[in-house]
Amino acid sequence: MSPDAIDMVLLTHGDPDHIGGLLDRAGDLSYPRARYVLHEDLWNALNSAPTAGLYFPGQAAFVRRLATLIESRMILFDAPYAVTSGVQVVPAPGHRAGHTLYRFFSRGEALWHIGDAAFDPLFLERPELVIPTEYQPDVARATREALAQQASEEGAWIVGSHFRACDVGRLSPAGNTARFRWGTDEAANDP
Repeated sequence: MSPDAIDMVLLTHGDPDHIGGLLDRAGDLSYPRARYVLHEDLWNALNSAPTAGLYFPGQAAFVRRLATLIESRMILFDAPYAVTSGVQVVPAPGHRAGHTLYRFFSRGEALWHIGDAAFDPLFLERPELVIPTEYQPDVARATREALAQQASEEGAWIVGSHFRACDVGRLSPAGNTARFRWGTDEAANDP
């Protein structure tokens, strides 16, 4: 697939490992025909001075260039929103400004891409754990707790940006918390 074929880019947040590939070496958009879906708080962060939780100081020139190039191509939101058929954006605050998760629906199944709301399934098994480098740790923890509860109730598949490739699974109740179950439907039903 060529970069020109990409018509939509879904942004979870502004950390360098999530937006660093959006500009090519010449400083032009890597996906020149795409629209860019992002939370209003992320847009505000991209247009602010580098501040804790917004973006990293070393990104300043990159972020200014990116913001200029995507401004006329943005789809901004501040609440859950169906961006296209089968794709819903959901604010997931706490990790970084404007952090977002994406829910994909197809053939009666749901897959949630949770960005950096959890770096590993352990943080979904035990959503009370804190990731100390988060922008708003208490808010992020509350987001993980709500995410775990809702995904468990929905029976959704879950994947995170930093999960290992094999770590796609579902949450199911385990006592008073949610527990991440691995892989297939059969694995999710194993004790």
